[in-house]
Amino acid sequence: LTGQLLQPYYDKADRPRIDLFKKITHYEYQLHDAEDPLYRQAITTAKNLPKTVNEIKETLDIEATRAGESGLITDRQSRKKWQLDLG
Repeated sequence: LTGQLLQPYYDKADRPRIDLFKKITHYEYQLHDAEDPLYRQAITTAKNLPKTVNEIKETLDIEATRAGESGLITDRQSRKKWQLDLG
């Protein structure tokens, strides 16, 4: 009991201050805006991902075939780039 008040976080009043601090920090350190759709990452992961190695290989084979049919893959280099772009 020091008689000092501990002010809790109140979103309506504190959000503009937090946003301003974030903008200043991003400007000072030349960071990109995380809210920009270009840099936004998906929070959820797909739930229907392949479970086994064979399922992964089959899925990759099917997707590569589709990419080849649509003209995205034309040679070894484009296949390599396509796979690297997948992650």
